[in-house]
Amino acid sequence: MNSNPYESPAVVAEDIDSARSTLQVPAFLLLVLAVPTVMCEVVAGYMVVIDTLRFMEQYGPVNGLLYIAPFNLIYLAILAAHITVIVGVLNMLRTRGYRVAMAAAILSIIPILAPCYLLGIPIGVWAFIVLRNPSVAEAFAEERAKD
Repeated sequence: MNSNPYESPAVVAEDIDSARSTLQVPAFLLLVLAVPTVMCEVVAGYMVVIDTLRFMEQYGPVNGLLYIAPFNLIYLAILAAHITVIVGVLNMLRTRGYRVAMAAAILSIIPILAPCYLLGIPIGVWAFIVLRNPSVAEAFAEERAKD
């Protein structure tokens, strides 16, 4: 028996398997929300390109680009965040890349970056709570040790 009462208990293999299964549901739900979100954003990217060209034609190349550039940068940042969520969710499903999985959960909590916006927030909170579980972190560490 360890003398430190605040130390987390040793994690056994059954706990690691149950930790993996606990993580599967929120990860799958985030994936179901994130993939259509990115698909819609890719389609919206076509409209962003068309608007950029229209503004450059209407106001001249320099003024049109200066006017529309901040909107394009915001669009690209949101698209990159949603792609990061998908990569992190895939890492959650494979129990690899704990940091990227945690980043995906945190990004899913931020309202403008959540997959399907407000629908992704509670699932992101759920994934974050599950990822903070010591047995889940141990499952990620075990997968990393196998490599």
